[in-house]
Amino acid sequence: MEYFSVHKFYHLIGQLKLLSRVKVGDKISFKSNLIIQSDLWYGPILRYLLDENRRNMIEELQNMRSDAKIFSNQIPIEYNLSTSDMTRYLKELLNSIYDARNGISNLIKTYSDDIATYQALKEMDEKFNQITIMINLKIQSITTTTTTNSQPINSNKLTPQSSYSYSYSAPDNLKHHNDVIISFPDDFDPATLGIEKRKEEKEEKEEERSLYYSTELSSNS
Repeated sequence: MEYFSVHKFYHLIGQLKLLSRVKVGDKISFKSNLIIQSDLWYGPILRYLLDENRRNMIEELQNMRSDAKIFSNQIPIEYNLSTSDMTRYLKELLNSIYDARNGISNLIKTYSDDIATYQALKEMDEKFNQITIMINLKIQSITTTTTTNSQPINSNKLTPQSSYSYSYSAPDNLKHHNDVIISFPDDFDPATLGIEKRKEEKEEKEEERSLYYSTELSSNS
């Protein structure tokens, strides 16, 4: 699979931004990155010189749609990108498509008297809409995964196994990892932990004191 290209990505973003500026009655030239306004008397001549027509316009839109779909699938699995970069690129692509659909909507109104072009533009608009839905889902998935992986173990997810034994079930995306298990003896009482520890320390000190006096008595005798 081809690696993610920032240059190609921003070439697509530029085309989408150009499309977003189209108003009702305007014509667009993707080859020359021009918007031919409806009030220009030489507009048809310019389009002829640029070899632009309705069929070429639909083909360019299809290429843009194809590139947008490729990027929306490619960005989330590009290992050279951090999760923050993935999210940033996907959001930029998403917003650019949202804006570009306004231009497509205006082209649909412009070519309302041409059934073939009108239908082709309507279909293209729906395909771009499907891509926005897909990108939104991918952004949500990346955000959810990042949040889940960064959270500490939640005590609410600890399930009792015995008197003082608990296990933590990992999220679905981490099921290949072993569960984290914390176990204690069944007869263990955590309330006595501090008391038992202090008792052990007291016994150790008494043993040291007895040893000291025994040594002193031996030396004096």
